[in-house]
Amino acid sequence: MLMVANPRFFNELTKEKIYQNSTFRNYAKRSLTRATPFGLFSSVGVGSFSKVSYPQQIRENYRKK
Repeated sequence: MLMVANPRFFNELTKEKIYQNSTFRNYAKRSLTRATPFGLFSSVGVGSFSKVSYPQQIRENYRKK
């Protein structure tokens, strides 16, 4: 999850720095305490409830605007 949310920070984790350790703790804490920890992982859709389900394929080329 961290690699998707912030690839640059993920690549920098190999370096030993206090700031990076603090940032990693903040990411971990946020991912454990929030329903949608990062805007990148949240989305909105329209749906309805019924007894019969008709799954639809999600667009494969979905991109963040």
